[in-house]
Amino acid sequence: MEAVTPEAEGTPPEDPARTEAQAEAARHARLTRLRIAGFKSFAEPTVVEVMPGLTGIVGPNGCGKSNVVEALRWAMGETNARSMRGGEMDDVIFAGTATRPGRNLAEVTLSLEEAAGLAPPPNAEAAELEIVRKIARGEGSSFRVNGRELRARDVQTMFADIGSGARSSAMVSQGRVSSLIQAKPEDRRAVLEEAAGIAGLRARKHEAELKLRQAENNLARAEDLIGQMESGRQNLQRQARQAARYRNISGLVRQAEVEWLAILRARAQAALTHARDAFANARRATGDAEAQAEAAARRAFAAEQGMPGPREAEGAARTALERRRVEAETLGAEEARAREALAAAEARHAALARDLDHAARVDADAGAAESRLLAEAEELAAMAAALPARAAEAESLEAQATAAVAAAAEAADRATEAAAEAAAAAGALATAEQEAATRASRLAQAQAKLDQDTRAARAAMVPDADRAAAATAVTSAESALAEAEQALAAAESARAQAQAAHEAARRAAAEAETAESRATNALQAAEQTARRTADQHARLSAERDQARASAVPAAELDAARAEAARTAAALTDARRALEGAEAARTNAQSRHEQARAAASEAEGTRARAAAEAAALTEVLRAREAGSALPPVLDSITVPPGLEAALGAAIGEALDSALEEEAPKHWRALPPLDPLPALPAGATPLSRLVEAPPALGRALSQVGLLPKGLDGAALMALLKPGQALVTEEGAVWRWDGHCLRAGAPTPGAVRLAQRNALRAAGIRQDRAEAAAAAAAEARKQAATDETHARAEEAARRETRAQAERAQAAAATTLDRITARAQQAEQRLAALAPEIERLDREREAANAALAAAREARAAAPDAAAARQARTLAANDEQARIRAESAARDARRGAEQRLAAARDAARRLEARAAEAAARLAALEPELARVTAEREAADQALAQAQEARAAAPDLAALRAAVDQARAALADARANEAGCRDTRAMLAAEATRITTRQAAIGPEREEWARRRAEAAARRAELAARAAEAAAEREALSDAPEAAAARRAAAGRILAEAEATHAAAATTLTAAEREDREAALARRTADAAFAQAREAQLRTEGAASQAEAAALAVEERIVERLGEGHPDLPEEVGELTDQAEEKARRKVDRLTKEREEMGPVNLRAEVELNELDAARAKIEQDRQEVATAIAKLRGSIGHLNREGRERLRVVFDKVDSEFRGLFTRLFGGGRAHLALVGSDDPLEAGLEIYAEPPGKKLSSLALLSGGEQALTALSLVFAVFRCNPAPVCVLDEVDAPLDDANVERLCDLLEIMAKPVEEGGGGTRFLIVTHHPLTMARMHRLYGVTMQERGVSRLLSVDLQRAVELVDGAAPA
Repeated sequence: MEAVTPEAEGTPPEDPARTEAQAEAARHARLTRLRIAGFKSFAEPTVVEVMPGLTGIVGPNGCGKSNVVEALRWAMGETNARSMRGGEMDDVIFAGTATRPGRNLAEVTLSLEEAAGLAPPPNAEAAELEIVRKIARGEGSSFRVNGRELRARDVQTMFADIGSGARSSAMVSQGRVSSLIQAKPEDRRAVLEEAAGIAGLRARKHEAELKLRQAENNLARAEDLIGQMESGRQNLQRQARQAARYRNISGLVRQAEVEWLAILRARAQAALTHARDAFANARRATGDAEAQAEAAARRAFAAEQGMPGPREAEGAARTALERRRVEAETLGAEEARAREALAAAEARHAALARDLDHAARVDADAGAAESRLLAEAEELAAMAAALPARAAEAESLEAQATAAVAAAAEAADRATEAAAEAAAAAGALATAEQEAATRASRLAQAQAKLDQDTRAARAAMVPDADRAAAATAVTSAESALAEAEQALAAAESARAQAQAAHEAARRAAAEAETAESRATNALQAAEQTARRTADQHARLSAERDQARASAVPAAELDAARAEAARTAAALTDARRALEGAEAARTNAQSRHEQARAAASEAEGTRARAAAEAAALTEVLRAREAGSALPPVLDSITVPPGLEAALGAAIGEALDSALEEEAPKHWRALPPLDPLPALPAGATPLSRLVEAPPALGRALSQVGLLPKGLDGAALMALLKPGQALVTEEGAVWRWDGHCLRAGAPTPGAVRLAQRNALRAAGIRQDRAEAAAAAAAEARKQAATDETHARAEEAARRETRAQAERAQAAAATTLDRITARAQQAEQRLAALAPEIERLDREREAANAALAAAREARAAAPDAAAARQARTLAANDEQARIRAESAARDARRGAEQRLAAARDAARRLEARAAEAAARLAALEPELARVTAEREAADQALAQAQEARAAAPDLAALRAAVDQARAALADARANEAGCRDTRAMLAAEATRITTRQAAIGPEREEWARRRAEAAARRAELAARAAEAAAEREALSDAPEAAAARRAAAGRILAEAEATHAAAATTLTAAEREDREAALARRTADAAFAQAREAQLRTEGAASQAEAAALAVEERIVERLGEGHPDLPEEVGELTDQAEEKARRKVDRLTKEREEMGPVNLRAEVELNELDAARAKIEQDRQEVATAIAKLRGSIGHLNREGRERLRVVFDKVDSEFRGLFTRLFGGGRAHLALVGSDDPLEAGLEIYAEPPGKKLSSLALLSGGEQALTALSLVFAVFRCNPAPVCVLDEVDAPLDDANVERLCDLLEIMAKPVEEGGGGTRFLIVTHHPLTMARMHRLYGVTMQERGVSRLLSVDLQRAVELVDGAAPA
């Protein structure tokens, strides 16, 4: 906890020397120079000389005038970036332009003169101050005063002490004036605080309040810590009592552990003997399993050798079966194609019959339509002949109706005009009469109200006697307050002296008690420490002797390590060799299995490919048996998928031979020249099919169409001899013959079979090569597996021997190493502990002697406590006296405030009543004159209204004329509709007559087309019937051939079934042998794993026995007594009983919880820390009392200054208001609270010719002048070294600007000439203001984004002109 000492409170604000120095600096300090470098638009260093008088800053908008003002505010300590028109404070650094780079540093320097006593030490005596604020991009800003770094808060407080600052009322902008106008009264109080010079006091008060809150928090934390320490002290006392019981239980736990560990050792030895016997049995079982695995391997090899014969027989039978299946499938496909062709022919015949019926219906419909159109044409001709007579009659009736409408409209207009003129005159007279009556009534009410207000204003006048009595009451209250304050000051002084005496006595008592307690605690702790270190040193010395006796000789340990390393290396080599042999055997076995499976699969693939090729060959030979010469089809190579297209395009010509002696043959002819082009999108088959030259002409004139393209649309483009085909077999020939897709052709089927035969031959060749390679690989894999198994058995025996040797060596080494490590570790752990205990024992003895001397020299605490009690009683009495004086002072302040408020209210009532009476008298005279004029106007309006004509008769005549006009217009509209209807009918007849002719021609054309279509469809139906008859016998013939092939297929299936049965028996034997070999291998692997498990169990038993020994050493130590050799019972129950006893005692010890064996030492340390915290708490309480006294002093000083300055500012404000407005009156008032530090400032003003009102009820210009009057009143009371006016003359007219400039000149005059001596910086655009300045600074921006400053001394210029004029 951090204690707040009196020195941490900072400089006390009640230091009179400091206050007088600041006041003197505020009276004489002057700002003489402003230097700007790198700030916003001022890229280059710029100096503004702030001389006495008025300095103007002018320039166009956006050139950087306001940046000068912001540089001044920034150097005075502005910390809000938004107030500087930026997003962050780095934005004030010059950011650069298109031609000039940005800067990383900005600096503003202010020079003050006659400022001795203003700055804090070490510059307190400096008469000239140079205040520099510098900011680096990304590093923040810093302040320096005369080269020494200073806090921003100190700079802000320094300017606040002289009535200036970044946000003071000396920085007046148009927005500042507006904010002052719109501010709440509580916010306007800041103006008075600046005038009173208590802005710095408020900052110091805030700082003191922060320190007070921190000290109070520290005090609360001290109380909490003391409470926590008290509870901790009780816990430590309880822990000390638990320590003794903990040591007793620990002795019982050690005895129970000895019994339990003896049982564990005996059982571990028995388990080790059993594990070694099980390992010997497992080794014998592994040898038997290895022999059985070798026998199973020999059986599997014999079964594998008997497999090739049955497999070859089954392959031959499968080949014959596949051949018959392919033939049966081919015949079935032929039958299906024949049936599909017959169904397609029947469908085409039915479709043609439907098309023929539809053509007949179209012919009949066309005849009926021609008859109907002829009758319609005759009817339209008759209607057209009657139309001219009907149209003439309609035109005559329409002309008569139009004349009637014109006459009625003229009569209605005349009646309407007369009625409107009469109504307008009557309305005007009524309005005039009503307005006159209303005005007369309103003026009468206004006159009565003004009479009443005048009587009330006279009654509200305040008698002079009441005002004098109020002034007397204020004087009496002020006298009483002064006496109360003197009494309070005396009481505070007495209380402070009593507090200081009490504090000294309390500190002395606390120090005595702390010293006595610390000495006693230190003596007890030293005695306990000395005893504890002696006991520990004796115990550790005994343990060190035992550890040295149990150490292992180095020669024995080295020999065991060498033997273990040799056996481990041998075992590693044996295991590595065995792992290699096992991996080789596993790889060989896996390769053998894979080779055997690959050979079987390759043989099956070869047999299937051979059967398929043989079947296709027989089918093709059967088709070629009837011809002596090979057809041209055998010489053609067709890409897969184009068989149907080529067969449909060439047809039966594919069966013709190339030899000329054949009955049907192809003759070689030269290519066509020129070659006729096929339609766009078609590809000649000569580019796609490899064929003899004799087929060149035929293939070049057959075009293959892409998928999705319909050849019917391109038939008209075909030349003689050309045809279009698709991959599905559709054909469109040049002569109009078409063939649908899917119709079977013998050529296409034969081409597909030849392509399938070629693919089957390729697959057969590949399969035969793969089968031969697989058989060779299988034989090699079997040989490799046999060699790998023999090598594995030899390596396994070698490894077993190495494992046994290594296990024995490792056991010996572990036992010796464990003994050596335990001894070394124990000695290494005991040596530093014994050295540490030696040092602690010496230190404890020295501390014991010192503690005894300190206890004897401890001061008398009883006398110190008695002195503290007497000082506390005196302090309480002084505090009560101070409280009574403060209450008396508070009552006097309240009575004075009440008296002052009563006096102000009387003054306000008197002023308000006088102003109200002066304003009501001229208003009453004006209202009386206006009322007489209104009565005369009312009489004239009533006479004019009596002489007006009868308006009801004129309106009746208008209604009659409008009714006649409506009837005439309705008749005219009916005639017009009749004529329009006749015109529309004539147009319709003409349009229909023009359309009937083309329709008749169209129906005649359709009838002719229907007749031609019927003839064509009849011919096509006859062709379809003939095709259907030709295809009707094909399905039955194909079915007969398929039945014969089915019988042959059944015989082949029976043969294959017999061969497959033989092969299945051989494969079963092979699988059973392989299964027996795998079973034997698995049994051998299991036996080997069982051997490894028993070997591991033996190792684990040895490790368990060693672990038991280590546990014994760990729990009982190296020098533990020998455990009992004879254990009565080695059952689980005996071990569990001993373990439960240990657990019960251990649990009883653990249930005690954590036991702190250092509880007494910690208790002494806690008491010492508590005494220190008590001392700190007393110091914090003293600091709190001083801080509260400082805050009270600041409040009193602030109230006194504020009361004094309020009267002065109010007096100055009244005079300045009258000067600026050329008359009128105004005053200030504190509202909202009796405490001046909490009250708000309200402004009441009465410009010339207006009544007294608050600031919010004035016009914009009046508000601005009133606010400026308040600002300048503050200057007169507390002149600032500089005042900045930023365009405050913007809302003022020329006359008010002149008054403002007159006032500024008076305030700028030196104090010796009756002015305030304030130096003004004025930013303005007004010509009159510029003319009244003593000097001007022009801000320009010749380079875009960079501001420059030009200066003109107008006063010097005028002097030069005046001096040059006489010359």
